[in-house]
Amino acid sequence: MNKDTTVILWLYHTDLAQEFYDLLNPIQDLVKIRLCLCEDQDNKNCVRLFSSLKNVESITYYPNIGVDIYSFLSELSSITTPYFLKLHSKKSYWGTHFHCNWRSVLLDTFLGDRDTLIRNINILRSGAGYLSARPFTYRNVEEKHKENIDSILKLICCPKIKAQDRKFTGGNMFGGNTALFQKVLLHNRNELLNLISYEKGKVDDVLESTYSHSLERIFGYIGGLYEYDFLYAAPTAFKILSPEKNKRRLRFRIMQNRCIYSLDQANIYGKIINKNKGLFSVKWLHVDNIPNQHYTNIGKNAFINSKHLS
Repeated sequence: MNKDTTVILWLYHTDLAQEFYDLLNPIQDLVKIRLCLCEDQDNKNCVRLFSSLKNVESITYYPNIGVDIYSFLSELSSITTPYFLKLHSKKSYWGTHFHCNWRSVLLDTFLGDRDTLIRNINILRSGAGYLSARPFTYRNVEEKHKENIDSILKLICCPKIKAQDRKFTGGNMFGGNTALFQKVLLHNRNELLNLISYEKGKVDDVLESTYSHSLERIFGYIGGLYEYDFLYAAPTAFKILSPEKNKRRLRFRIMQNRCIYSLDQANIYGKIINKNKGLFSVKWLHVDNIPNQHYTNIGKNAFINSKHLS
């Protein structure tokens, strides 16, 4: 497979460099990497580690403004491949108990293993303008951001977007069609960079709207423009069968960090306690005070809770 996908990585938290390296090293023949670093950080160890990869196209330093969006917009014009994956080193947690490491889940969804990445590249080739992570996809959630969103859409001369098409990936990691994003965003890039340049350091939208969080939504909105499609990543998965009606065939992934999550309901998340051929045990973190659960293989890519076998 040709390298027709670029990974744009904003690696602010350089203590996570090894995690990203371990994900990207096995697939370096499939992607190009544009590494973006914060100029205020000590990046020496990170640069040394990534310099050992043969597919690093550039290493560029940016100020700590506009969170992960400033570097993305700055890099957009330099992408020469038809597709890209936008990633960054977020550290926050998500879920009913803030138990889900959604950085790991998002990274796993897009490039957690070789087969997953190849499937996702093929989805981008099929006409996707935007590639989303299904469990973190939000629809028409603008709230305090509506005014800023509408002003940005007007600035970039965006066609009218219906409410049902206002979708985006929470966490702001996604795949995209390079030509589409360049067409929509580059002609007003300087104005967009200026808007987010006033949002410095950690940018929080709890109390008021930010241009960074508004653009996070707009990136998803434009994915369905100009005959492109808003589509979903398709990581390889296995099923856990259950007698409960709403959980009969949920799909799951076990990540490199030995955590497990559901592709259908990401709040269902836990830690692998033991794993061997045909068996694994989980401490689920989304529910309180339940013992470890044990699962048995009953067919190709299918498991069942061992308690249902007795």
